[in-house]
Amino acid sequence: MEEQNQKQQHKNDNRRLYNISIVLSFTVALFAIVSLIAVGFNQVSYANPATSIPDSFTMHQGDVSVASGLGNDSFFVPIYYAGSGTTNQVFCIGKHSQLPGSSYTKSAETLSNEGLFYILNKSAINGGAGIVKRSVVSSQEHYNYLETYATQVAIWLYLNDEEVVGKSAIVNASTYYLDDGTTSGTTIYNGNLYTTYIQTVVNEARNAGSTNVKQLSVTSVDDKISEVTGTDYYQTSAISVSGTPSGDLKSYSVSISGVDGAFVVGEDGKEITDLSNLAPTQKFYVRFLKSKVTEEKKMLNISVKGKFKNYISGVKYTCANKQDLVYVVSGDVDVSGGKSIEVVGSPDTGMSTAQTIYFIGLIVLLCGVGIVYANAKPIKNN
Repeated sequence: MEEQNQKQQHKNDNRRLYNISIVLSFTVALFAIVSLIAVGFNQVSYANPATSIPDSFTMHQGDVSVASGLGNDSFFVPIYYAGSGTTNQVFCIGKHSQLPGSSYTKSAETLSNEGLFYILNKSAINGGAGIVKRSVVSSQEHYNYLETYATQVAIWLYLNDEEVVGKSAIVNASTYYLDDGTTSGTTIYNGNLYTTYIQTVVNEARNAGSTNVKQLSVTSVDDKISEVTGTDYYQTSAISVSGTPSGDLKSYSVSISGVDGAFVVGEDGKEITDLSNLAPTQKFYVRFLKSKVTEEKKMLNISVKGKFKNYISGVKYTCANKQDLVYVVSGDVDVSGGKSIEVVGSPDTGMSTAQTIYFIGLIVLLCGVGIVYANAKPIKNN
């Protein structure tokens, strides 16, 4: 009975060890998945630029509207400003059919629409490259009016305003003029802005999730690690950071995790101690002790945050039962990215000095036990 109980206890112990092994394996796998999600996908995230904006403003309309089409088949785009003067131009983000109000208050809702921001960044009204080419008209004033029309219509089309989508006076227009309330307006452009310019920027805005206004790339020739000659260190290949648009990346910062004691060196091999304000042209390597590389697979995580200038976003303003407006703000913005490199060493087939001593000691111990046993056995038999 006692022998049977011992066998059962042995089975229970083995089952318990097996269950613990499963739990540990699952935990390690889950940790690896979380690590990949956190660092390995080179995600891009935006921080709102710190720009001083008003809590409220009184909106006023410009003296003229920009119109497309002729006669009864015309489409009018008023020009709106926040506060007095013509410095802070605002755009409608509600339905075209809704009338604008007068007193506007900053909404508690945070705008995070990349497509809308793409159009605002593209617009020359906000300092962008321009939706419409500057060369289409000789007058800067007339160009500003055309760009205002293109920006506002692109926003409505992007937001799928049913009153604007497919409207003949937008899609088929061949004449654009200024309407100042008189019987005849001033023609500022002959052509079709929709098919030539507006439709293109709307399609680009719809793909803004994959073609962000500001992009950060962290690249290297390969993801291999190599020995630093004459040292006890390994290091990565040269790592470069670039931004799109390239001229807008002001600086970047770096942080390293995943391998104990890893640090950053420049192309001259010297450690970079201040990783908070690196120049866009600065390449770097990540270096770590050879002793930190074992048969256990580790992920060297390189996190980069780039500081971009000239980022345009917007704040939503509302007026009860009236057209919502977007107030344009600009400033620096942080865009995050990074990469992960697998670090794993080859099995060590050699023996260290300590291992050799332990091995010799074990042999001596076993020999001693054998000698004692050999001498003790005859005595026992007598």
